[in-house]
Amino acid sequence: MKTKTIPRSPKDSPKPAKKGAPAAQAPAAPPADATGSVASRLPQLSEAEIAAAKESFERGILSRGEAVEKGAPLRPGTTHEIIPGKPGGPSALKRKRFSIK
Repeated sequence: MKTKTIPRSPKDSPKPAKKGAPAAQAPAAPPADATGSVASRLPQLSEAEIAAAKESFERGILSRGEAVEKGAPLRPGTTHEIIPGKPGGPSALKRKRFSIK
């Protein structure tokens, strides 16, 4: 079985490069650290931004019911344990497992 080719309009065909013209290059990426990590290319965060992100993460886990008090049995969907801090100080979250919903 022979296949038919559909003629293309001249607009669709790529234009040949002119002789002697420099080849198009992709824009240079910012330099990476020695490990080549993508994280090294991200902007540095301030201490306030880091603290806000941690607080938002903890609020989300607590609001979804994914954390229980220390020593309580872990229900399905519970992933973290609430570790009480010093009196008057903040408590901490500790991951106990991944979700088993």
